[in-house]
Amino acid sequence: MESLINETLNKNNFEIIKIIGNGAFGKVYLGIEKQTKKPYAIKIQQKHLLILQKQVEHALYEFEILKIISGINNNSKNKSNPSNNNLNITPIRNDSFSLIHHFFQDSKFIYFVLDYIPGGELFILMRKEIKFSASDARFYIAQIIDALDTLHRNKIIYRDLKPENLLLDSDGYLKFVDFGVAKKIENKTNTLAGTPTYMAPEIVKQEYYSFEVDWWSLGILTYEMTVGLDPWDEKDPMKIYEKIKKGLILFPKNMDKKLKNFIQHLLIGDPNKRMGSFLNDNDIQKEKENENLMNQNNINEKKKEIKKINIYEHIYIKNYPWKELRNKEIIPFYTPKIKKKDDASNFNEYQDDDDDDIEIEDVSEDKDPFLAWKW
Repeated sequence: MESLINETLNKNNFEIIKIIGNGAFGKVYLGIEKQTKKPYAIKIQQKHLLILQKQVEHALYEFEILKIISGINNNSKNKSNPSNNNLNITPIRNDSFSLIHHFFQDSKFIYFVLDYIPGGELFILMRKEIKFSASDARFYIAQIIDALDTLHRNKIIYRDLKPENLLLDSDGYLKFVDFGVAKKIENKTNTLAGTPTYMAPEIVKQEYYSFEVDWWSLGILTYEMTVGLDPWDEKDPMKIYEKIKKGLILFPKNMDKKLKNFIQHLLIGDPNKRMGSFLNDNDIQKEKENENLMNQNNINEKKKEIKKINIYEHIYIKNYPWKELRNKEIIPFYTPKIKKKDDASNFNEYQDDDDDDIEIEDVSEDKDPFLAWKW
């Protein structure tokens, strides 16, 4: 990875071009590094808002997970993280993730310098196309499966799979962005996190949950991609939650049967029966050798517990050319038009109302938990 890791940078090293994303605690900008002229996506979040809304730990998880998926392995531990040992895992890489290249901060903001992905959001393409065919959707679904499987094997739960968080690169392939609610877990968690439309029933019911919630989200996203709207068709979160609890999902009569069955197995209310990826015999043995986490009795027990369908074995996706996909040898049905490396025409227009920092609150050093963060 060509990285800025060895450089001491701050906001003055970048020419800010335009805003390309908007969130609750900050914005994402297209920025050009002045010396190299290379474009980056710069995620800028307000410190005082993160502190006020008790989101410091979530932001720290995002920072550490971004370093992990980017293959950046520094051994320094952040004193501000009460669970820093839980993040001490082997760096991983997957071509479906947007990588971090640098981090810096000042008294008002934290800055993540990330890959710039110029093709825009999958969400925008879905609005243009209305709905995808079963074949076209499979190209994107296969990439999502591989990315989620990579995260889960490294004990990372994503929790916010939606078309706005999937960008298209210059080749038309997907990139996961925004790890703001991602988390490394050993077993289960119970934090209310995600976007209502894509939340699994166990999250809505405030039960303990695990990696299965990401596969539910894939089911909702697959439905939305191929039907043209999500199965709830509501804007009020409370009404969405009620429909999720009821679990009544209607399918078009003319839907491809294999696709329908695929979605139905992802949208099983019981997470213990829901389709997803899981370790096969070889992977279980490899995990045992690498991590020394389980004895032979554990392995035998784990094999007996596996009753649900492995998503890689489902008839809708089973014979997909995975090798060609991972080598980016498949030609997508849609490739974004990109005129130059810093082209931002594939993104929506956003109103940037923070033209200067005058009204943004400073965080004093004695109350700043971000100062312990290490790059």
